[in-house]
Amino acid sequence: MIGEAQAVETTPYILKAISEIELFFSGLGIRYSKPSSGAFQRLAELPPEELAKVAERVELIWRSLMELKNEPSAKDGVTREVESLKRILKALNLRPVDDLTNLIQDGDIVEIYDSSGYQLYHNLEWLQYSSYSLLDVMVYPFQELFERPTLVTQQLWEEGKEVYYADSPFTKQMEVPPHTIRERLSPEGRCFLIDFKYITPLLDENGQSKAVLVTQRANRVEQQYAEHLNFI
Repeated sequence: MIGEAQAVETTPYILKAISEIELFFSGLGIRYSKPSSGAFQRLAELPPEELAKVAERVELIWRSLMELKNEPSAKDGVTREVESLKRILKALNLRPVDDLTNLIQDGDIVEIYDSSGYQLYHNLEWLQYSSYSLLDVMVYPFQELFERPTLVTQQLWEEGKEVYYADSPFTKQMEVPPHTIRERLSPEGRCFLIDFKYITPLLDENGQSKAVLVTQRANRVEQQYAEHLNFI
């Protein structure tokens, strides 16, 4: 991974890796949005330690996709998403509590957070729905990109702590109710109905919780209906 000492050189690396990821998408017929001008400015203003973190996140995605290039189809019932995630966890030196094939289906949004709430990884499923680009979601934290009901955010933290600090690690079917989120920075301001599925701790080589993995589904809804679907 890229360290802080190399941070001054990471901006070209990040942009090149993102370009190659987008090229990979194009080959699969997947649409993606172009970066906003604000995203380039944000990238240029990031302090070295934050820039290094962004580079690490981009590198995780890029390497997993490049390794999967020659494995275009599922094997033994394992989806492409699960196969990619296994590579991500190996790079992070983490392992799941349960079999990922029982937790993740194609189309799921998958995110990994450390104990501080920092997002170590998210898959690229969001790009199928959102008007944000890959660079946007890499340089802006979630709370700047999306508006989410405060009570939902609080419940997410509580459920995360429940599985992270449990004496015996376990996977939990999430109790967060369906709710809407709204894009803050995009002129389109798209709205999505979010339905959380599972949260599970990720363990280090000593069996200690080091992160949590969260899965969810998203469906786009029209703005005029979003308020009526906001259950909290």
